Amino acid sequence: MKPRLLFLSPFVPAPGGHGSCMRAYRFIEALAPHFEIHALLAGHAESLRLPPEWCRQIAFTPLTLWPDPHARIKSLLAFLPPLYRQLWPSPFEWQRAAACRFDYPFDETNFDVVHVFRFYMTPLMDKLLRQVRAGKLWLDLDDIERSVRSQLAELRARQGCAARAAWARLEATQYAGLEETHLRRFARVFVASPEDRKRLIDTGLHEAPEWVPNVVSVPAACGSPPAGRERFRFLFVGTLNYEPNVDGLRWFCAEVLPRLRQLCSAPFVVRVVGRGLSRPLQRWFAAYPELELAGYAPDIELEYREASAVLVPVWAGGGSSIKTLEAFALGKPVVATPVGVRGLGVEPGRHFLSADTAVAFADACASLVSKPDLGGSLAAAAHDYVRAHHSPNALERALRPA
Repeated sequence: MKPRLLFLSPFVPAPGGHGSCMRAYRFIEALAPHFEIHALLAGHAESLRLPPEWCRQIAFTPLTLWPDPHARIKSLLAFLPPLYRQLWPSPFEWQRAAACRFDYPFDETNFDVVHVFRFYMTPLMDKLLRQVRAGKLWLDLDDIERSVRSQLAELRARQGCAARAAWARLEATQYAGLEETHLRRFARVFVASPEDRKRLIDTGLHEAPEWVPNVVSVPAACGSPPAGRERFRFLFVGTLNYEPNVDGLRWFCAEVLPRLRQLCSAPFVVRVVGRGLSRPLQRWFAAYPELELAGYAPDIELEYREASAVLVPVWAGGGSSIKTLEAFALGKPVVATPVGVRGLGVEPGRHFLSADTAVAFADACASLVSKPDLGGSLAAAAHDYVRAHHSPNALERALRPA
């Protein structure tokens, strides 16, 4: 008989779409051969795409995390930290998880492992621990919340949004205190990048965090460039109500596109795929004729296959980018900022083109337009690397029961 595992997630695991949904999906896939899994998820049953044999039981909580209804007032009161902390003593997601009420849904109450996906689900775990017996506690951070909030603060400050930057800094401080209090409770703590593992060790937050890489399905053969296209097609993929994605795309349009127009004699288009773009931003991006705002794409693999190259112009974010891995896996050359490939172990100039300024980003994009062989060699090397280090087998090896 397999040991029992209770899996808690604020996302409905899915093989595609949002990066956190994909990571949760791959975790359950890797754990299923070793455990009898009972999954408690936040979300809606109609979006469930898990194979039925992976889980013994699945139930859903009424937890809804976003949007924060107090976002505007929090931004204003962030300049008054004592009052802010009095009104909101813990971060938004943490408070929502702590306030979530539901009846325990499973017939089983004895578990060898309780596996928590995302740190802010800890209060929900504590509620469950009053009703179940657990042998070991595991936590997949995915992102280090204090780090992500600190990056958001820097991003907002660069945009001139002082109030929202102050709010993010306050939440970073709150998460820092919670991490210091709670992380040591977990026997195993998983992170998505070597940098995050080192950060936890250096700060003394956990003595033995484990790097479990993000993974994607990798075709046996590297994809071939699209044939017969009149215009070179750059592709940007990302959820467009996520600040780092919107910031990166706006930076690309405002800072990179003007130089890229000057450098490229051949026509090109930038196709933007992802849901969540607000109407004001749709109007803002409409001023750039090279952009195609495609919205949600039901077949994201087709979007990658039809692309000539993939852009990852992001300056903030945690963990490691599953979207970058998808591009590598499907044989597409990538131009990325250092943040866009963080935690993946790839080498600039060999697996992708790295750019940390607008000039460098435009030059890299132009070189792919004018040198097809360069794109082909980068794509082949990156495909082989991801196949060796970021296929589902890599996650399964890392998650073998300790």
